Amino acid sequence: MLEPQYIQTTWKRIKPFIRQTPIIEMQQHQKQLPYPSHVFLKLECMQVTGSSKVRGVTAKLLSLPKNILLKGVVTASIGGQGFAVAHAGWMHRVPVCIYLPQTTPLSRVGRLERLGAKLIMAGKNFEDSLRLAHAHAQKKGQVFLNPLSDTEFQAGQGTLLVEDLLYFDFDMIIGAIESGVMMAGVGGLAKCLHPKCKVVGVQTHHDRFLSRQTLSTDSFRSSVDKVIGVDDQETGRISKWLATEFALNVEDKGAAPLAAFLTGKIPAKPHEKVCIIVDDARYRHG
Repeated sequence: MLEPQYIQTTWKRIKPFIRQTPIIEMQQHQKQLPYPSHVFLKLECMQVTGSSKVRGVTAKLLSLPKNILLKGVVTASIGGQGFAVAHAGWMHRVPVCIYLPQTTPLSRVGRLERLGAKLIMAGKNFEDSLRLAHAHAQKKGQVFLNPLSDTEFQAGQGTLLVEDLLYFDFDMIIGAIESGVMMAGVGGLAKCLHPKCKVVGVQTHHDRFLSRQTLSTDSFRSSVDKVIGVDDQETGRISKWLATEFALNVEDKGAAPLAAFLTGKIPAKPHEKVCIIVDDARYRHG
């Protein structure tokens, strides 16, 4: 588990380059909640690039010497990670190369290209692209950005609730697992500041390759109390509900934590303060 001081120091470094996203209480939706709790939505979907991943990428780039960054960085992505790396690279004038699976929609390619990233379409799936990106970085002597096994990524994404935890004494925090990096950082900080806080990770079937590398790590197991699964139908329905009720255009995986709570999969005691992280904005590409 990362020390709270380390995450707070990371937050101070990346603060000028990220957005302090809002947190709102679902006061007008009490009848739709399965439990009489105080439920808050942390709208990280309103972050720069639309997801918390830019926090981790920014923290990583700021930790590297300038002479190393001048050589460029390499990563693999199927979406949000690529946008975060491309944006941070553009912001800090760092050359970026991104490996994408051959099945990546061309609509996503255009947005990455506009941020100045060099794109290489290679690999049948994300796992293939990740392997090829790593080999490319080794051959060229460039930094390989792998959020699945990097302390700076975890510390960066762990800054998501730094300011909110100073004002709110949450009894429970619920967030999407995806790679496991964000929840390991957020959960670790929450438990250090509020030891009785329960941390629940929510997993969709799309996350299984990404998360299997981190679910067994010490940092994840010490930070996250429970993992809950949700299906595509539930996340899709709640994603549409967020669009209708809050005008939020969120990817289904970003709606997964709220879907797990609203469908009663994660019980809460009366009057508990529950924070649900809504991440991953859905962008219209063009």
